[in-house]
Amino acid sequence: MRAHDLLSGLWKPVDWMLSRKPMRETAVVVPSALLVIYIVQRDGLHVLLTEGWSWVTGCGIATFGLIRWLQSLRGIETANSSSSNGR
Repeated sequence: MRAHDLLSGLWKPVDWMLSRKPMRETAVVVPSALLVIYIVQRDGLHVLLTEGWSWVTGCGIATFGLIRWLQSLRGIETANSSSSNGR
């Protein structure tokens, strides 16, 4: 029980990230963008456009799925943009 209490504080930054739309979008875009840079640097633009696009898409879908799963696991609801008060 003590380890659970100590580790529960580690979820606060994750909950903060999951509760804000710009942070969720950044968490999906950054790994995909890094993968694009890696593929272009290592194999070139031709490989990115012919074979690499499926890996980039898969990375984005997997990251999005992980974020949605964590939201449901932690009980975080996404707020509608119309109900937000400008923040």
